[in-house]
Amino acid sequence: MSHEFLHLLLVTILFATSQAAAPPLEHYGANNDQVTVSGISAGAFMAVQVHVAYSASIMGVGVVAGGPYWCAQGNLLKALGECMETGDINVDYLAGFPTSYAYSTRTIDDPVNMINDKIYVFGGTRDGVVNQNVARAAEEYYRHFNYDDNNYLTEYTIPAEHSMVHDKYGNACGYKGDPYINNCGYNAAFEMLNHFYGPGLERPTETTGQNGKMSRFDQTEFFKYENAAKESVADDGFVYVPPGCISDSSHCRIHIALHGCLQQYERAEIGEAYIRYSGYNEVADLNDIIIIYPQTIAKPMGGNPNACWDWWGYASISYGCNLAPQMDFMKQIIDRVTA
Repeated sequence: MSHEFLHLLLVTILFATSQAAAPPLEHYGANNDQVTVSGISAGAFMAVQVHVAYSASIMGVGVVAGGPYWCAQGNLLKALGECMETGDINVDYLAGFPTSYAYSTRTIDDPVNMINDKIYVFGGTRDGVVNQNVARAAEEYYRHFNYDDNNYLTEYTIPAEHSMVHDKYGNACGYKGDPYINNCGYNAAFEMLNHFYGPGLERPTETTGQNGKMSRFDQTEFFKYENAAKESVADDGFVYVPPGCISDSSHCRIHIALHGCLQQYERAEIGEAYIRYSGYNEVADLNDIIIIYPQTIAKPMGGNPNACWDWWGYASISYGCNLAPQMDFMKQIIDRVTA
């Protein structure tokens, strides 16, 4: 056997090993009454969709630089215009959709489920991508269904650019660009999760580390549709399990954190930045919260060059309800980790 052939065989084996499928997402048996979801930008719009469509399974939503449910109404120009640039949104009109869907098509859960949910909304004063008025519209939207002021925590005073906001990691507050994390002396992840699961969660300090386990998991098992690849859902996602949930996770809570456009692991400029440094893991370590980080990939030929979650209809005309592949994908994850 030639040296050239042996070399080629070794390279082939190493490549195959590197491409091996990630293990399945585990059945953590976590508390199914303590599931929350959040996101930034496109991830925030997606988080709102997931919350509204599956409100019977979710008790809190975090919206960072995102807007109300069904804002784009299947129209990319509307998404880029009023849902991002201007914030001139007819919230009263949008608030009529959930009731219609819930009772006529049965494609989302009854919006009455949202009446006691916890709502967190953040909009930076210097956000040059999603107008702060869009975030304010998300709050206004939820107030059509959830009337108790105690259920809301909002922050509209911090001079952040389009970013997830941290108190010890990231670019200078107001900086626009990769990895879309600003250090503004404010820990959005903690404030959000403490609103959901507190008050009284233990707050991370400068010395708090990440002592849990970050693992890949196979997302392809949740692809029920043949065209899943063009849906921009990556083959692998990530899950962070804090030390207190490794041996027994039955008491643990679940939070799904959705990255924004251009924040996916696939991008060399991002890599692990969002899943490691967005602030969730340290809070998880101290308070027994399992964090799920689903991932997208860019699909230039599929209408999604920036790896956004589908909040305007590039992948499905039913993008906001349980008929959409990406939405069904999210619900399967929830069912798996709480089973």
